[in-house]
Amino acid sequence: MATRNYRWVILTIGFMILFVGSGSRNAFGLFLKPMAADLEWTRSEVSLIQAIFLIVSALAMPVAGRLIDKYNIRYILFVSVLISSIGIGAVAVANTGWQVYVLYGVIFALGSTGMSLIPVGVMVNRWFATGRGFANGLATSGTSFGQLVIVAILASILTSIGWRDAYLYLAIITVVVLLPLVVFGIKSDPT
Repeated sequence: MATRNYRWVILTIGFMILFVGSGSRNAFGLFLKPMAADLEWTRSEVSLIQAIFLIVSALAMPVAGRLIDKYNIRYILFVSVLISSIGIGAVAVANTGWQVYVLYGVIFALGSTGMSLIPVGVMVNRWFATGRGFANGLATSGTSFGQLVIVAILASILTSIGWRDAYLYLAIITVVVLLPLVVFGIKSDPT
């Protein structure tokens, strides 16, 4: 496929990475009450999970940027999808506070950072010599659509499946949807 046409495949993959990643990250608010009840925690204890996630993500972003500069973006995204899936999926079986803090707050945060706006923006910029703003706007819209669709679906089924199964489903969706796209679809740059 010609480079000019393949860039739209890259853009679509970037959209999907942000769609799934953002939906998974932003669903946390739905889980506050059920997690607190199930784990017999206060809302403050459950909210600390998100605070740890945000701190780890903020500290990991410069590192992710450096890794993207140094290594093949497909490898970075592949490892990030796996780490993210393991972290969020393992939360489904965690029973103690430290497990949830480490699995969601650290492991999921690290994986999630590696499949965020940073790699997608770099990937899209490499493939679009012209129209980068428009292309990045399209790819980045995956973030909003992911929040809208994934969070809405989870909100409608959460009471019937429970927060643990919901996290397990998010992990499965991440692997099933994103891993093939990353492995078979991404080429680091047009050259």
